[in-house]
Amino acid sequence: MSLYKENLSFYAGEIPFYSGTYGASEAWIGININPQREPCAYVITPHSAFFEFIPEIEIDAETPSTVTLAELIIGEKYEVVVTTVAGLYRYRLGDVIKCVDYYNQSPVVEFLYRRNSLLNLAGEKVSENVIWMALSEATEKIMIGCKIIDYTTCVKIDFTSRRYVVYIELTNSMEVLSELDSYSDRVEENLTKFNDLYKTLREANLIEKIKINIVDDSGFKKLKDRIICQNGSDSQFKMPRLLTSLELINFLNEITIN
Repeated sequence: MSLYKENLSFYAGEIPFYSGTYGASEAWIGININPQREPCAYVITPHSAFFEFIPEIEIDAETPSTVTLAELIIGEKYEVVVTTVAGLYRYRLGDVIKCVDYYNQSPVVEFLYRRNSLLNLAGEKVSENVIWMALSEATEKIMIGCKIIDYTTCVKIDFTSRRYVVYIELTNSMEVLSELDSYSDRVEENLTKFNDLYKTLREANLIEKIKINIVDDSGFKKLKDRIICQNGSDSQFKMPRLLTSLELINFLNEITIN
C-alpha cells in the first residue's frame, strides 16, 4: 500500500498516517501499538485465531513444517497459517511476514509480501516491495516532476528471452517518454542492487533486461474496471502486482504508449 500512502500525502499534507491493524478476510492478525514506527509492525493478537508459521525456506516444500507463536525467531521470515472458529483449518494466507520483536510473549511482525506477487524466473524471488523500491527511486531521480499513479508486472517467456515487464502509469507521462531509456536503466540498476540473485542471473545473461511499458492516462482505472467485471467485489479489490491472465496482459499492451 506504499504507493497509495504516497499519493494520499499529496492531499493530506503533514497529517500523519496510521496503519492500525493487520488483518485478512479469513482472520484478524495483529494491531499496531507503535504508530511512529516505520515500516509498520503489528503485535499478533493470540486469541483471534490459532496461528502457525511456515519458515520462508520451506514455503515451496511439499510438506512444510510449522512453528507456533512463541517459536518465531527475530529476523526470520514466515508464511502465516490460520485455524479459525469459523471452520478454516490450517489455512495458508499467502502472506509472508518478518518477526522483528516481541511484545510481552507475542511476536511483533512486519508484512513483507504476498506469495502470489513474487517475480520468479529462476529462483530469484523478487518481491513486490523490491519492485516498488526500484520504481519509486527511479521515478524520483529520472522522471522529475512525475508521480506513479499505479503499476503492475508480468513475466515474459518466449524462445528468445525471459524478462520482467513492468506496466506503469505516470503523471505527465507523454512529456517524459524521452527519458524512458534512462528510467529503464535506473530501475534495472536498482533491481540488481536490491536482489543479489537477480544480479547474478543478469550477469550470466539468464534473464534479459527489464522492460518498462508506460500505459495511457486512466489505464489502471480501466484495468480495475475490467478485473471487477470479471471477479465481482469493488470493496475487496486490490490491484494485482503480478498479472498471469493473458487477456489482461494483452489489454495493457493495447494501451501502452511507448
